[in-house]
Amino acid sequence: MIRGALKNPLAVLMVCIGLLVFSAVVTPRLTVDTFPELSPPVLVIGTQAPGMGPKDVETTITWRFEKYVSATPGVDHVQSVSRAGLSVVYVWLKWGTDLVQAQSLVQQQVQFAMSSVPKSLGIVPPFVLQYDPTNAPVVQVALHGGGLTGPQLYDFAVNVIEPTLEGIPGVASASPNGGRERQINVVVDPNRARALGILSSEVGAAVARGNALLPSGRLIAPKLDANVYTDAVPKRIDELGKIPVKVVDGRPVLVSDVARVEDGGTPNTQTVSVDGENAVYLNVLRVPGGNVISIVDQVKARLAAQNLPPGMSVEPIFDQSTFVRSTYAGLKKEMVQAFVLVAIVILLFLQSFRSVVVAAIAVPVSFAVILIVLYVSGQTLNAFTLGGLTLALAPLVDISVVVLESVHRERMNGKSPAEAALVGTRAVSLATLAATLSTVSVLLPVILLEGLAKKLFAPLAITVI
Repeated sequence: MIRGALKNPLAVLMVCIGLLVFSAVVTPRLTVDTFPELSPPVLVIGTQAPGMGPKDVETTITWRFEKYVSATPGVDHVQSVSRAGLSVVYVWLKWGTDLVQAQSLVQQQVQFAMSSVPKSLGIVPPFVLQYDPTNAPVVQVALHGGGLTGPQLYDFAVNVIEPTLEGIPGVASASPNGGRERQINVVVDPNRARALGILSSEVGAAVARGNALLPSGRLIAPKLDANVYTDAVPKRIDELGKIPVKVVDGRPVLVSDVARVEDGGTPNTQTVSVDGENAVYLNVLRVPGGNVISIVDQVKARLAAQNLPPGMSVEPIFDQSTFVRSTYAGLKKEMVQAFVLVAIVILLFLQSFRSVVVAAIAVPVSFAVILIVLYVSGQTLNAFTLGGLTLALAPLVDISVVVLESVHRERMNGKSPAEAALVGTRAVSLATLAATLSTVSVLLPVILLEGLAKKLFAPLAITVI
């Protein structure tokens, strides 16, 4: 192989250029993430039971699901959480189990369990989902300031910020949290309603009747065919107060006679504040395989270009790409330091600038091969693969320096460049092969691991090998 490479230098040069070009093409296509793809075989069964306490949820729903689901083939163990109005059962499957088939079987067992639950309890039909731990926000965006109330901030986030972020390629959703969702509240005054003999249910029914868009037939004309609707939706909030509830003593009682109509929000169940101001934050989730760094950069660019009301601020408060960027920066720093140190060593001991150039070419070509292998094997650029690149840098530099030193020694003995390259490389080939195989022998068993350990450390081993 060495003799063939020496006889065909142009072919070797073209192969190296091809590797560099191909790696430059595939590297941007590699998904950038914090960790490798982690998909533990876990199914989640969620059931809503309005009005039921934790103990009732446990005895009525959760234990039935545990009993039936535990008999499903491939189930390793089952965990559950029972809360007020909610039952959550985690079904842990054995590694290697087909999640799609297991989800179908678990769904059947859940239906069998629900058949024995009384229908009168009003339990919402359960759902069975695959658990995805990587579905965490890549960035969280906080919206605050501008003198807006909680409902107004939430309304701005839903109608302006959320559509803007969800239009970014790779973003799955950008759901708002915190604040209060805007809604029109009709607050009944019990004293005034009692005096007029009006019930709260009657007020609610009147508002529903006076706030409706109803189909009323079709209009068919020689040149027109259209649907006709009865539009009873108020154009202004105060018009809700003019809706009649019923007639008392010959006089219509309006909503405003027994209630107060206000532009408010939902009940306050959670509070978010930034610097003491009301705030709303949005969790930006990515689609599977989305590039974390690209998504975060586009989110920041969209927010910087967004037109906001005076005094309002929209800023990221959590950035998952920080860890990936720091790993990238560390890898670049290590590569620069390695090149500088290798150049110094070669210049001091070999006193050959050509040898420095050869070492500077060998490492990028080797990294190009690694990146191509990662792309072909479906790996991502994450903390473990980048760490593997850092680990692979050391033996690459060591072997390059050893081979260069051997070739340089043969050149000093008077041999021609081609003969020195052949003899010098052969002299250290066995030693460098032994060093490489020792590294492979240490990392190769990692690929044979199972479960979560394989998901985490196999990409690192593949990168180094």
